[in-house]
Amino acid sequence: FDMSGSRPSVQGNVTEFMAGGKSEKSIHNHSDVFINEIDKQCYRIGCYALVVWALLTALSYALHWESLERLTGAERKAPTLACLFLGMTCVTTVIPIVLKGKKRSHSGVLFAALVVQFIAFLTDFMLAFIPVPICIHPFSGTRIYLLRWCEWSPLAFVMTFLTECCRASPSEIELQDQRNSCGER
Repeated sequence: FDMSGSRPSVQGNVTEFMAGGKSEKSIHNHSDVFINEIDKQCYRIGCYALVVWALLTALSYALHWESLERLTGAERKAPTLACLFLGMTCVTTVIPIVLKGKKRSHSGVLFAALVVQFIAFLTDFMLAFIPVPICIHPFSGTRIYLLRWCEWSPLAFVMTFLTECCRASPSEIELQDQRNSCGER
């Protein structure tokens, strides 16, 4: 191995390019580990989002049982249309995955994105077709749909997480790990 530059070295059938002391093979292995970690975290975040949404929804029904109302007019049409479009999107995304049946085609990022769509779909479905808890704002007198807050709270976190994990790179993670091990924040 020549550590001074990018010079190929052949060992059996494996060709490695040395660049800055790291082989191309080790860089790919590190990237695979990084991608697998993001996948696991996205699965975990998606599951947490489902649980948090279910708990917040149950809590809003439990605390505001006396203020349940069935939406009518434009208040009902908007979530009905949103439910229809989100339902079609979910179904057209899930059907090819089910038909392929390959485990490796199931990524954590896709799972988290489907969780976002599924929670939004369920919230719109509930707003359109069943009585939902509604409060009146004490200052402005406007109607507050508690299910929207139950939806937005976990989904804002999931969508921010998805955005940030897609922007991250292994080198940024290594740099952050080095800072953390040195006590820097």
